[in-house]
Amino acid sequence: MNNGEFEQKNRPLRRRLTVIGIILAIVILLIFFIINSNAVNVWFKSVLRLFRPILAGLIIAYLLLPVFRFFERRIFRNIHPLGLRRTFALICAYLFLLLIFVLLFLLIVPQLASGITNFLATREEYLQNSVTHYNGFVEWLNTSLGKWNLTQSFLQSITVEEVSNYLKDLISDVQKLADLLKQLAPSATPGNMLSAIMGTVTGITHAIFSFFISLYLLASKERLYAQTMKLRRALFSDRVNARITRVCTVADRSFGSFLEGKLFDSLIIGILTYLVLLIFRIPYPILVATIVGSTNIVPIIGPIFGAIPSALIVAFEDPSKILPVLLIILVIQQIDGNIIGPKILGSSNGVSSLCVLVAVMVMGKLWGLWGMLVGVPLFATVLDLLDTFSKDRLRTKGLPTTTENYYPPDSPLDPAADMQSGSERTLRKWESGVLRLQKLQANGKKLSTGEKLSVWFYEKGRKLSIIPKISAEALAQFAAEEAIRSEAAKIKETNSKTEN
Repeated sequence: MNNGEFEQKNRPLRRRLTVIGIILAIVILLIFFIINSNAVNVWFKSVLRLFRPILAGLIIAYLLLPVFRFFERRIFRNIHPLGLRRTFALICAYLFLLLIFVLLFLLIVPQLASGITNFLATREEYLQNSVTHYNGFVEWLNTSLGKWNLTQSFLQSITVEEVSNYLKDLISDVQKLADLLKQLAPSATPGNMLSAIMGTVTGITHAIFSFFISLYLLASKERLYAQTMKLRRALFSDRVNARITRVCTVADRSFGSFLEGKLFDSLIIGILTYLVLLIFRIPYPILVATIVGSTNIVPIIGPIFGAIPSALIVAFEDPSKILPVLLIILVIQQIDGNIIGPKILGSSNGVSSLCVLVAVMVMGKLWGLWGMLVGVPLFATVLDLLDTFSKDRLRTKGLPTTTENYYPPDSPLDPAADMQSGSERTLRKWESGVLRLQKLQANGKKLSTGEKLSVWFYEKGRKLSIIPKISAEALAQFAAEEAIRSEAAKIKETNSKTEN
């Protein structure tokens, strides 16, 4: 046996050993990170602190890229030369970003200042109303429990004097704690003042550097792409480059789709919250809607972060509105989680609710708020790559690649139906009904007003790309269902004639 035949014979074994080695290395690294999570976090945060301006510039450029492309390719597409067009697009993109920050400032700060001013001016009346509402709630609770022969002792009626004395003691304790902290770490020393000044200067410097880095990235994105591809071609083989491109494409799709979908979803939730608050005459509707919409960007935990400050802000004006505003936020978040969110984000990240919960919990524990924001698209990227890898391996083995084929034989669920979300099943049912109505209409049957409206809304949704195109599998399933229904109708008609 010559060397060529020996090499060809042992190539599968070498490839299998390489895959096993990579898997073992990943497992060992994960175990190391878990055991030394604190040290790894300290090292990671120091690296982030060192490269903070560069990372901030990358994030700004990535978020502004769709806006920049819109201005360059749509608004200013007829302006020549290209340099002038790109300059106008860059100016408009950054003005758009500045406009968002200005609008948020104008929406939040004036109303918040007005609420605090009104609270300070009417704090005695506010305290009296709060005590009255609380005692009314305690009386209602005791009456309701009394009907069932139950008693409760954890809530008792209070008086204004008791609350005033408690608040005075609390303020006194807070003041004592502040004085103690000042004695332990006096803030007026020249060293602390110099550190504060240097920290402020460093923050401003980092912000300026981040701005110019993002500006350079957007202005020279084609050149940077060419330089990166040149370096990749020099360092890696075509096969490795193809895998790198695949990973980058999946990551860009996961992060980009998640961010765009989440921002659009949060905008809808903010507008919906504002309209509902106006209907129920809740104080500070713009401020509360802005807070709810902004915190909605964070999955799962965001609504809780938005509900607590919203309730406190409303409490400044009218304590009786605390429960209604919490119920409104709860109902809107349920609508978002079950209807709006899956429609916007369901096809963009492909992550189940369990994976979203795990992603937010794990990444939030590791990296805090930033971990919660990037956890879902990061998990989506990993799951997409794992799905692609598993499908390639299954094709190599000649096995089916769909998950439906791997349900247990004794499963009481229909695999195809179980793999679809509730919104997908509703859409498929609506599609089948519309196709049936279109078939009846083509055969000359007159439709009712409701049936015509259903067909019209569906066709308009298809034209506006709100409703996705019907897949070949859905059309085949509809044809099979119609054939079965037609055969059943013929058998029923035959049986009725025989009985007659």
